[in-house]
This record gives sequence, structure tokens and C-alpha cells, in this order.
Amino acid sequence: MSSLVGSHTASRGGPSTSVTDTNRSRSRAGVTPLQGTRPHAVALLGYDEAWAEVDDAKRLALLKTIWADDGMYFDPDIPEGVRGPDALSDFIAATQSEMPGLTIVTTRPLSVLGDRAFYGWACTWGEGESLEGLDFVEFRL
Repeated sequence: MSSLVGSHTASRGGPSTSVTDTNRSRSRAGVTPLQGTRPHAVALLGYDEAWAEVDDAKRLALLKTIWADDGMYFDPDIPEGVRGPDALSDFIAATQSEMPGLTIVTTRPLSVLGDRAFYGWACTWGEGESLEGLDFVEFRL
């Protein structure tokens, strides 16, 4: 199994304004690398796909292939975290409900050093609201 631990500084804004929201952090623990030449990147791709999946059953099935049963995810909205793929899937569903039309894209390529990595992302939802961040990840093999 591997773990993801991340934090980011994010800024929110509409189409023409931007308000900085500093010290937002999100941690992820529990992603299992899939088979392939770049298992960390493949695992994170699956994680990102889970955030895009709106079907609860499909999202949970995907998370169960990459997320450890004891894997933890932390976010400013849930500083106590959620444990395991079921709880993470529920949190993603709640986030999608609160942010209709949520889309997330990678803005900075994944940089891996041993069992750690980071990458940038941005998301949009609603009527052009946005959030950008940088996630730091730690894998536990």
C-alpha cells in the first residue's frame, strides 16, 4: 500500500476577482500504486479520476483499487480527516454536491522524489468560481 499526504495554498476567485485563502491544506493517505512504469503517477491519476466520477458506485469501485482501507484524507473542511475509500467517496460526493459542475485539472506535472511527490491543480465550479492548489504527497509502500 502507499499513502498520500498533501497540503496546498489555495486562492479562490470568480472570473474577474481573486481572493487569497492561505494555509488551506489537504492531506491524503492510502493510495495504492497500480501496475505500470510509473506507479505513483498511475495511482494519482486514479485518484483524480475518482474526484471527477459522479456515479457513487463507480467512484467507490475506483477508490477501492487505489486507496488503502486505513488510508486517511485531510482537508480544511474536515481537519479530523476521513478514513478509507468509503468515507473518502462520501466526502467527494458531498464536495461535488456543494460545488456543482466541479472540474479539476492538473496545472503542474507530478514531481516524484522517492516515496514523496507534489503537483499543482486547479478546479472550477458554478459560475466560474475557482480554486488552485499544490498538493504534497507521501506514499507508503
